[in-house]
Amino acid sequence: MNPILTIKAERPFANNSITFTCNSTVQRWPEYVPSKLSYQYFGNPRGYTNGNKLILKSLTKSDTGIDVSCQATDDRGKASNMSNTVTLGQYYGPDIVFVKPEYTVINVTEGSKLGPIHCTADCYPKCIFNWKYKKSEHFELVHLNPILTVTDIKRNKAGIYRCSVVHPYDITFMRKVDIEVNVQYSSKIRELLLSDKIETNEWSNATVYSFSEDVNLKMKLSIESNPDPQLVLRTSLITFPPLRYKKRGIAFLSELPSLTCIDSGNYTIQAFNGIKYGDARTVNLMIYCKPRNVISNFKNIETKVNGTEDIVMQIVAFPKPSVAWIRSTGFIWMVQKDRYDYRYRIYSSIHINSKNDFGEYGIHVCNRFGCIVENITITFEDEVGAVTNEYPRIFAAGITTLVIGLIVLIPGTIFVIRKCSRTIQKLSAASDEYIEVHRSNPAVAEPYSTLQSQSESRPLQEPESRSLQEPESRSLQEPSNDTYEECGMTTAVDIYQNVEEDQGKRIKQQPIDECCSLARDTEI
Repeated sequence: MNPILTIKAERPFANNSITFTCNSTVQRWPEYVPSKLSYQYFGNPRGYTNGNKLILKSLTKSDTGIDVSCQATDDRGKASNMSNTVTLGQYYGPDIVFVKPEYTVINVTEGSKLGPIHCTADCYPKCIFNWKYKKSEHFELVHLNPILTVTDIKRNKAGIYRCSVVHPYDITFMRKVDIEVNVQYSSKIRELLLSDKIETNEWSNATVYSFSEDVNLKMKLSIESNPDPQLVLRTSLITFPPLRYKKRGIAFLSELPSLTCIDSGNYTIQAFNGIKYGDARTVNLMIYCKPRNVISNFKNIETKVNGTEDIVMQIVAFPKPSVAWIRSTGFIWMVQKDRYDYRYRIYSSIHINSKNDFGEYGIHVCNRFGCIVENITITFEDEVGAVTNEYPRIFAAGITTLVIGLIVLIPGTIFVIRKCSRTIQKLSAASDEYIEVHRSNPAVAEPYSTLQSQSESRPLQEPESRSLQEPESRSLQEPSNDTYEECGMTTAVDIYQNVEEDQGKRIKQQPIDECCSLARDTEI
């Protein structure tokens, strides 16, 4: 008969053992007679046999799919047919459990989507997956599939998420992997408290806070923030370096930098962790200080008897100071707040009735944090010094007058020069016309011709030649003497008058001078 092959543990798991059993009998005529049989297994290279049994220990994944069969042989050496075949269907897993992306800690922003996160494992057959969320001391089921997804996640869903993998045929075969989900959210300031006390058991949540400048203001903030915020103190003009703090739960303890009286104003404390815009609170800090930083235009004033001097000063103080003269002046001080609460402008006057009023005047400035004294000296104004002081102004006025005069004078001078030049040209033209008329007059034509002929008839000679011919030259000059004498005769005056009447518009000139000039030229 054909042998029958059976196995013990129908669903063997890796690392476990399995036993195959081969059963067979021998038929001898006319009845079945027992005989001693031996068994042989086929399809498995390893393991050991014990009678009709084959034992395999520590199954591995490589053993999966092996076909095993057996055959029996009797004591006469006769072999049976082959038995049925058994295929080794090994179960394994879950092995190598991990998540993708491979996270141990996942940061996610509140309101956004968590996942998808894939959980995988090596199993045969396919394993069962589920996701659980740790709440308090136990885990609660959130998903029955290998993919974890949470839409619009909230901060209360931060914590440990676990992927559990179980074999479907044996729940004792189970693996798990945990990840931490960190839900981040923008900073939110719940409360702002301030204190200027040494013992920080007294806090104030006032939006306007007053303190003295000689103490450092302490601050406690209740902030919900993940991650921890950066605390920044700022004003409209300056941003301070980030503040250092100590954290106790959601309480953040810090100390403001040293501030002075002139730093009074609105301060903004901003908590920011990089998510959205963060949160901020504004507080008005009023910092007390005693009077200081007095600014005066004059501390030494020169004046005269019966003179009144107005005194104006600027001062830093908070709260508002009181001002009084130490020496009687008959005037009071007016205190006016400037643009800022800590700055004031003070006004008063000093009247000098006599020389006894000259000297030093003290000014007493006080508030409840302290006092200061400022002094002003009034001296007699020297007349000489006053005159001397006028010199720069007189000099400046003189320079100004000179510049204006030059600006006016230069165009006028140019105009006069041009006018004189035109007049001279007109006179020259008139003189030329007169000479031409005089030459054409018959009354003087003959003497003029005589003079001209004598002048032209004399040749140019060297000095030695002239000395040799001197007697002859003398004789030629005699008629010129007669002509020169005629220049002074009354008949010439009549001739001049006739010429003047003919011309009408000519400029009168002395004919005697002209004639004499012509005579001298001829003589030379």
